[in-house]
Amino acid sequence: MTSVAKKAVGAALVLALSLGLWACSPREASLPVSPTEAPASPSPVQMTVPPTGTPTPTPTPTATPTPTPTPTPTPVPTATPVPDPLSQVWSLIGTDFSLGLRADGTYEAVLSERTASGGYTAEDGLLVLTAEDGLVTRIPFSCDGQTLTLIQKGQTPLVLTAAADTAFSVPAHDPGVLPTAGSDGPAIAYAYADKAVVTVELAPGTEASEYCFTCLDTPPAEDSYDWLPVEGDPFRAFKYDGDYYIFVRDSQGRVSDPYPLSVRSGYIYPIHGGGLTALRQPLSEMLAEAGTSVQALNEAVTEDIVRAGIYTRMGAVTSAASAVSHMAELGYTIPYQGEGKYQDKDDWGFNPDWGARLKFPTNDGNGTYYFTGMQCVGSIVWALKQAGLDISNGATGWQIGRLGEVSRNRDNKIKYYQARSGDFIQVNHHYEMVMDRVDTDGDGTADTFLLYEMESPHLTFLLLPFTTVRYRDYFNMDAVYANQGRLNVKNRIWQGTSHIPQEDFPSWLTAALEHADEDRALDRLMRSLGLIGASEYVSLGR
Repeated sequence: MTSVAKKAVGAALVLALSLGLWACSPREASLPVSPTEAPASPSPVQMTVPPTGTPTPTPTPTATPTPTPTPTPTPVPTATPVPDPLSQVWSLIGTDFSLGLRADGTYEAVLSERTASGGYTAEDGLLVLTAEDGLVTRIPFSCDGQTLTLIQKGQTPLVLTAAADTAFSVPAHDPGVLPTAGSDGPAIAYAYADKAVVTVELAPGTEASEYCFTCLDTPPAEDSYDWLPVEGDPFRAFKYDGDYYIFVRDSQGRVSDPYPLSVRSGYIYPIHGGGLTALRQPLSEMLAEAGTSVQALNEAVTEDIVRAGIYTRMGAVTSAASAVSHMAELGYTIPYQGEGKYQDKDDWGFNPDWGARLKFPTNDGNGTYYFTGMQCVGSIVWALKQAGLDISNGATGWQIGRLGEVSRNRDNKIKYYQARSGDFIQVNHHYEMVMDRVDTDGDGTADTFLLYEMESPHLTFLLLPFTTVRYRDYFNMDAVYANQGRLNVKNRIWQGTSHIPQEDFPSWLTAALEHADEDRALDRLMRSLGLIGASEYVSLGR
């Protein structure tokens, strides 16, 4: 019998049973059939016919009681997720557009560096962005106040969880309208801080030649040394932790409105090495005792450098800040060693032997050193190398400031008030690198340098007033970052270039570069929405 026929017979039997037309006692149903006998044909159903005469009334059948159905509980309706109020917060989703959400359910965006505005609907869980040219981008999302889930470009949903100790960057302008340049002068479209690196984009139509950061909501004087050159749009600056107002000024001297921004990098800046111990055991051993490794330390610092930008000033100073900060989290710093270097071709990242006792102590005329470390020039060469920059030069030796020369000897010397992040300072045979210019007395004018320095007994940061260091030698290092130094041909390892070829990068730097844009974008999104703290490491689950 085919399966179809079986199903038909089964259906007929069920129907017959439901009509009460099938008669079979349990005993008869259970009688076995002898294997030698043919199966008996079922007896036809016997219907009793009453005798003729007075008809016997047919009894009314008793109705089978209908079972009472078990009531199904009415489900409690699930509330539609409502987006968390994200008032005046800028964030970046993806690599090509910015998005600002507000508590009233509207947003503004910059898509491909053009302005777009509109709204989103929580009902269908889509953020809908429309650019000036009509291009529409839709990003599925859900938000319940504790978690935010984004689905980007067909990828696995990214689920973000709220965390404490968050930092927000609030735009100065009305978040509903991006400012544009007008008769009153230039304007800032938006600015945001990625750790210590601040990115500033000018409003459409704006031209600006100078910028400044100050703690006051009024711009500095026209002739103030705080005005620094704008290089590009957007432009970037490395800033010490603090609360700032940003101003830009155009070639006609017109000044923008103030743009407030807070920088909470999460970096530790141990001034004069306060609270830290110079390593007195191999770095690899100390890290193992702390439950981590040299590889993990290299990857963490490189992540910061790549987001800041290889081959750039921002990358060089971020290398210094991140390296010292990650060591400071463990309570240690790298020891000073006269003549100490770690700058051969394959010397990348943290030296596992830093802190190890030297078999033969070294002496540089200023003291005797017993532990593996670096000297002042070596520490700067190392910091720039981690950002892809080579300043190990056979012609200049320890005079690394000369590597910024463009066309003639020392043509890159500048005044102290012109020095910026990534420039070098020389005092006798000693070198320091400028990290930032700091206003320590709150009068709105920078008065102190934050410096990266390797000075006995260890690597540290210094805060030195301009009045103390103004007569030292200062070198503009633009030529190194732009790969235009006249002495590149004398470089010891990579002749003819200060930009180390990427094929010679270590594996962790290459890996970080592959995901640099994505990491930077997602990190900015999470920080701006307050979903991670400023010092937390971002993991993309790769």
